[in-house]
Amino acid sequence: LFVNPNNRNPLPLAAVEPPLWLSLMGSHYLEDGKDVQVLDAEAENLSLAQTVASILVSKATEVILVVMGNNPSVSSTPKMPVANALFETLSPHYSRLWLTGMHPMAIGSKSVLNWSPTKCLPLHWELLPMHLYRAHNWHCLDGSPRQPYASIYTSLGCPFDCYYCNIHTLYKDR
Repeated sequence: LFVNPNNRNPLPLAAVEPPLWLSLMGSHYLEDGKDVQVLDAEAENLSLAQTVASILVSKATEVILVVMGNNPSVSSTPKMPVANALFETLSPHYSRLWLTGMHPMAIGSKSVLNWSPTKCLPLHWELLPMHLYRAHNWHCLDGSPRQPYASIYTSLGCPFDCYYCNIHTLYKDR
């Protein structure tokens, strides 16, 4: 069971982005022939107690808390306290409980899953509750509807050197 912890702003103007890294991990597990479930507590706006209850009801044998959103530095940092609380609450119930994402240093001595993809796979969008995701309001200033919504990584592992790519401006490299 892959879990996206909830620490979002509940206001109706707040965006709700699909957890792409979580979906990418799920795709790799599916490719390896494993059963995959996803609990997007952020999209479902679940409280900590509701998230724990949903995890326990799932009867999953392995739980992976994924602390990373689409914009790693912005969306994963606020999730750390929620992920840590989930980890502490679930620890007595699971021997296979993992925490993964952008902040392994912030995790301390917990079970950290250091995951590196070995190949590029298509995302299994069907794992995610796509009807719950909502675009940022500035994406829709032209009157476009905010739902349905999806986002994509456009440069993850890209081998090209396009002159117009903003990654070069931001990171001075691919």
